[in-house]
Amino acid sequence: MNQTWLDQLVAIGAKPENFVGNTVVSHPSVIQVTDRSETVVVRITGEDAQTFLQSQMCNDQNKVTAASGQLSGYCSPKGRLLALPTVVASENNNEFYWLLPEDVVETVVKRLKMFVLRAQVSIEVAQDWVVMGIIAPSTKVPENTQNWLGSNNADAMASWTVNGHPAIKLHSGADQTRTTLFGPSDAVATSLQQLIDQLDASETLWQWASKEAWALSDVLAGVPSVVARNQDAFVPQMMNMEQVDGLSFKKGCYPGQEIVARMQYLGKLKRHMIRLSSPSTAAPFPGDTLTAGEDTSAGVVVTSVVTDQGMTCLAVVKTSVDASDFVWDESPMTPEALPYSD
Repeated sequence: MNQTWLDQLVAIGAKPENFVGNTVVSHPSVIQVTDRSETVVVRITGEDAQTFLQSQMCNDQNKVTAASGQLSGYCSPKGRLLALPTVVASENNNEFYWLLPEDVVETVVKRLKMFVLRAQVSIEVAQDWVVMGIIAPSTKVPENTQNWLGSNNADAMASWTVNGHPAIKLHSGADQTRTTLFGPSDAVATSLQQLIDQLDASETLWQWASKEAWALSDVLAGVPSVVARNQDAFVPQMMNMEQVDGLSFKKGCYPGQEIVARMQYLGKLKRHMIRLSSPSTAAPFPGDTLTAGEDTSAGVVVTSVVTDQGMTCLAVVKTSVDASDFVWDESPMTPEALPYSD
């Protein structure tokens, strides 16, 4: 989190220590305003932007509008995911925003630019833009906050504009509503202040929270992420991309499309993503391998977080392995339900 943005947050009541902490304390009835400063916004603009993205992504970019965002994948020629951006469009559909983990931005932007050729497309990191997340219990969202958190009835990936900057409602766990606000720091700070005023006016419990709280919400929602440590490792189906509407088999060609389609129609999926929990207070890193019985490479960690109840993670595992056989840090792991059928 850069100092300018931290200063703006402090000015509306946050403290630096609010965003630090490796363990998430579960507060299921409290709205959490979370740090997402490790997420970067990439702006893809120009009259050919949508056509260009359609040729590069594994999901149908023609369905991305100002009112409906998308989770999509950017694959290598071998069909393995190099990035997994959340995609949001401007009102005139000639400007698209990618939300990406900071540690893959440089390589992904460099690679995208190689394929622009003569298209009228500009790709740049929005240096002065910031990202914040809001996690709310589904039953605790006050009506007077829906300008910022979205309608209780809105579908996952519904997007809108607040104070001139984008907002998007993301895939959620069974008891959560998750919203991301992003844009120029001044505008996002204004939106957060207005949201806080409305929460206080309705006497709704809320708190500032660290990036680990957002990581936990990703795990509970069963939403994968591609970071540097697991880049170019999995085809989209291994990360349950069909289950979160992140993969289209009808949209046409893109890098790796033949391999992804072959696995869908001719192959048999030998790995898929599940959620596992352990009483351990040590969290594996993305890309770390998991052991099940005598198989020392039975799974690969996607995302992990330590809570006050232990460690929980998403992992891509062999379908042939009994999920109850996994071990981490010498502790048995327990398979947990995802909010969709894997």
